[in-house]
Amino acid sequence: MKSIVVLKILVILLFTLGCFAQMPLKKYELRYTTPASNSNEGWEDLSLPLGNGYFGVNVFGGVATERLQLSEKSMYMRDTTQTNSSYKTIALTNFGETYIEFPHAAKEVTHYERKLDIRNARATVSYTYQGVDYKRELFTSYPDKVMVVKISASTPGKVNFTLRPKHIFLGSMRQGTVKAANDRITMSGVLEPYKLLFEAQYRVKNYGGTISSQNDTNGTNGIITVQNADTAVIVMALATNYVLSPAVLEGDNKDTFTIVNKLKDQPNPNLQISKIVDSAFALNYEQLFKNHLEDYSALFSRVSIELGEKNAETTTDKLLADYKNGNESRYLEELYFQYGRYLLISSSRKGTLPANLQGTWNALHAAPWTGGYWLNINYQMNYWPAFQTNLAETFTPYLDYIEASVPSGHSRGSELVKKYNSKNFSEEKGACGWTIGTGNSPYKNSNPGPTSGFGTGPFVCQSIWDYYEFTKDIAVLKRIYPTIKGSSDFTSRIVREIPEFKNLLLCSPSWSPESQYFSGPNTKKYIDIPGTAYDQQLIYQGHLNTIAAAKILGIDAKMVQLLEKQLPLLDPVQIGTSGQVKEFRTENEYSEFGDPAHRHISQLIGLFPGTIINETTPKWLEAAKVTLTKRGDRATGWSVAYKMNMWARAKDGNHAYTLYQNLLKFNTKNNLWDTHPPFQIDGNLGGTAGVAEMLLQSHAGYIEPLAALPDSWKTGSYEGLMARGNFQIAAQWSEKKLSQLKIKSNAGEVCRIFYPKIEKSKLKSTTGKVLHFKKEKNNLISFETIQGQEYIFEL
Repeated sequence: MKSIVVLKILVILLFTLGCFAQMPLKKYELRYTTPASNSNEGWEDLSLPLGNGYFGVNVFGGVATERLQLSEKSMYMRDTTQTNSSYKTIALTNFGETYIEFPHAAKEVTHYERKLDIRNARATVSYTYQGVDYKRELFTSYPDKVMVVKISASTPGKVNFTLRPKHIFLGSMRQGTVKAANDRITMSGVLEPYKLLFEAQYRVKNYGGTISSQNDTNGTNGIITVQNADTAVIVMALATNYVLSPAVLEGDNKDTFTIVNKLKDQPNPNLQISKIVDSAFALNYEQLFKNHLEDYSALFSRVSIELGEKNAETTTDKLLADYKNGNESRYLEELYFQYGRYLLISSSRKGTLPANLQGTWNALHAAPWTGGYWLNINYQMNYWPAFQTNLAETFTPYLDYIEASVPSGHSRGSELVKKYNSKNFSEEKGACGWTIGTGNSPYKNSNPGPTSGFGTGPFVCQSIWDYYEFTKDIAVLKRIYPTIKGSSDFTSRIVREIPEFKNLLLCSPSWSPESQYFSGPNTKKYIDIPGTAYDQQLIYQGHLNTIAAAKILGIDAKMVQLLEKQLPLLDPVQIGTSGQVKEFRTENEYSEFGDPAHRHISQLIGLFPGTIINETTPKWLEAAKVTLTKRGDRATGWSVAYKMNMWARAKDGNHAYTLYQNLLKFNTKNNLWDTHPPFQIDGNLGGTAGVAEMLLQSHAGYIEPLAALPDSWKTGSYEGLMARGNFQIAAQWSEKKLSQLKIKSNAGEVCRIFYPKIEKSKLKSTTGKVLHFKKEKNNLISFETIQGQEYIFEL
């Protein structure tokens, strides 16, 4: 019987890992020997994040008191302490706190360990107190939409605790109660200014011992106490009455009537939450964990990476400290890569809001920069690992949000075309396309402006186009086409001839995101020069994507003709006297305008995530390297990750690796969260994307394994990374030379491979049959594939 069970487990692992499941499973754990301090600093630096897309939880691991801090992405509240900056006045806030109090003295505890196992997305806290071993196990389940906490002891009857949920930041902008009855606690409230209704429900199941509930004299601060149990399980679900829709994104934060009516038709979440928590409560812990693990592993286990180092024997904070002191760790580099995948799965799932600036986690009264969706790079960067690291399912919230934004974007598009290029204005609804700006939230969209100009729409659409490129799913293409076409509808109308620039079609006004100059003592102004690289490159890239999509679908011939006519007039890349890619059209030497070390590198948007600067444009590519060199290797966390991806695209693996090291050494907290500072998730997710970009590229029309492999990764392997065309790749290498390459064709596309002397290799099927390929030129071959088939190169 035992052998049958083992066989079944192996079959499941082979299925979830995919067709290249050969590597042994390595532990990927964040481990610590102390709790996180109960403070904002402790939350940011050492708490452990759990999430199921619907909400986030941070585990502090206290002995006398466990703090579980809750987050939810629609929890926006007016911050009355912020009066001078409009984008700070309404921001993401803390959902609430969950305290579990134990009769344990921290000073008397031994063998304390707190860890997060990212292979199973479960946190544990364990220690010994007065001869008894105690353990907490915590996870957040996407399929069951709950948090589950199991509390156990090695000796029967020793589980004693009080569950005490608590509202935080109560006041004029937030009201709420916490009520207990029998085995249930309900924490509910309302947030201003949107009149958002929110609620969490907890149910407690004790095995042995007793359970009791209690409320204070006001009936608003309920608790549940468990005494002398063998084991106990807490199940919690939370939600708000927010529903994503075009209507809720209309308007801005200044119209009081619009604000208070945004959610007027949405029901109280009480019944929904009751159903969720009761359904989960009916299951035992083992079944809940099984449901969670099957769902999570089906995503996480698709990709393996091996850089030649065994599991670390030290704690994560010590491992990171050693790394910062020059002791390189291949294990830490692997862990950080996989941690990014964990964070994306945990913060973005189908049916949820997309990952925000902090993913899904926020303990603060008002999250930095509102915790919103910042579309001049941060929102896009969150999803750079989605396709290449085999997590395409996590992308649907990104697309859902942008599609909901298009209707308000149509209004903006019409207004801007009428204002800046009236000869192209049309009264026809939607004819002027749609556009969007930088600062967005679940409740509003913004206009293009100095922090991101008219190129922002196609910037957003680049990731949407990649959704099709990586899946080659015609249903996906049909869905996304109206969105990317609508973006080109706008940009094709907004560009215009400006007398001093002859017959070129340029944006004006035009800004390079957040670039400013000193207009006087201690006074800065945004730089506005027609046709910045940011706008022109993105519009050019957007035109290319719309043309390709229309031709595949066989529609909109007139649109294609217009866009093709405009392409050469957009003049997307110019080279300056320093040999740099010019950020501003009228600049000569590098940094003639703006900050020479600015965190944004918007003039290289065509290198990454765009594709127009590549090896077929060698002068542009060399100029991009000059710009990157002059920009420097130190910056905010997300900027370091951005530069890492750009150096990888430039095929300089050693420089990309330097940026990866900088990200770990200077921009990573002890819980491996990226710090801007403060904490932002984009650096984590951008760093994960950068590792994938070093190991595999496919943007130039062919698959290039080990495209930017650094010297430090001389030997290694990976399985499950994805290339455009929906090809799943596995590779092994030694002394930086590829020794084995495996490809699974998921869409039956023609496969093109670029690698030194690839034409001298032997191509075989999984049955050993030798197959033929076409040599297109030195180092480049192509061959027909069959959907679902696997192919092996012997090099």
